[in-house]
Amino acid sequence: MKKFIFSLFIVAICSSSGLVSAQFDVSPNNKIVEWTSGSTTYSVSSTVGWSVSDNASWCTATKIDGSTISVSYDANTSKSSSRSAYITATGTGGVTETVSLDQDFPFLYTDLIYHSASSGTSNFYVYNNMFDWSVTDDASWLTVTRIDKYNMKVTFEANSSTSERIANITFDGTEGVTEVISATQGGASPFLAVSPDSRDADLSSGTATYYVSTNVGWSVSDNATWCTATKTDGSTISVSYDANNTGGDRTANITVSGTGGLGETVELWQNFAYVSFEGSGPDLSAASGTDVVYVSTNLLEFNVTDDASWLTITRADGSRKLDISYEANPSTTPRTARITVSGIGELTVSGFLDLDQAGASPFLAVSPDNRDVDFSSGTIVYYVSTNVGWSVSDDATGCTAIKTDGSTIS
Repeated sequence: MKKFIFSLFIVAICSSSGLVSAQFDVSPNNKIVEWTSGSTTYSVSSTVGWSVSDNASWCTATKIDGSTISVSYDANTSKSSSRSAYITATGTGGVTETVSLDQDFPFLYTDLIYHSASSGTSNFYVYNNMFDWSVTDDASWLTVTRIDKYNMKVTFEANSSTSERIANITFDGTEGVTEVISATQGGASPFLAVSPDSRDADLSSGTATYYVSTNVGWSVSDNATWCTATKTDGSTISVSYDANNTGGDRTANITVSGTGGLGETVELWQNFAYVSFEGSGPDLSAASGTDVVYVSTNLLEFNVTDDASWLTITRADGSRKLDISYEANPSTTPRTARITVSGIGELTVSGFLDLDQAGASPFLAVSPDNRDVDFSSGTIVYYVSTNVGWSVSDDATGCTAIKTDGSTIS
């Protein structure tokens, strides 16, 4: 029993005299942490007392107990480079050990985004070390959709303009990390088309419309004094035109000139107003009668007149049929009546038809055939019915025949 106690005493003496080496180790030598804020620990194996310190403002090393160092660190928002800190544990007697803490930097981006002028959809890989992220855009012609953590798709509408256009795509990630990239869509090839190729104008004044399909700036002109072409908006031409009283067809050219030498010419064609007649013919008998004449015209409205008292025209409202009644011609001389059809309002075009009525056969009659008179002097009357000129004479010295008017002999 005494020997055992002595042995323990000897060991204690050896330890207190420093013959046994002190143990001091910090592990691991290096730690790599994500860019977000957090904490990590290092293990300390030591037979002596110790303290801990760090050399960076963005982390704090704390002794938790005799075997643990806790290091809390801030988020690395530099977005461009990683950073390192050194954690130093200092033991009693001056023994030290230094370990490192490396922190990554945040990234959230994708490859260059470019699309042609046509519509379409493309998928893009998203490089990131986020816990989570969302994506938005600022353009009506582009739609961005997240597929999963590392993929998104971008849908483009067709670009009708010749100029390229740019949209901003914004990524919002963990702890307020934001990245904005540009998406570019190319411009379309320039084009210009005008429709229709030709229009028919009314006889009277009016307007015609043409439509322009283009992705360039443009202007319009015309080559006629009787019409005026005007650009009403980016896709419409309005052409005002006068009534055609010229008696012939006419055509105007409407020319659209676009930026870059593009151009197209369309036509405005206007017919002339005409009037003609169809019927049994212009010759009327000397006797009274009726006839029918039809008006052939492209006038929508017209008036009908005549210049003869012996002729009457009857026409139903809006009708092209003319019912003609005429009196007998008592004279042996033919006579003519003119029917005139005239446009109404700004259409002054007119047409006419001459109707010729034959003269009557000549005749002459005197009545009575005989008269008896008294022996005394006096006067008697005879009556003349004729359609020719006439004179009167007698063959006796005892009487005198006188033409008192066109139908009486005294």
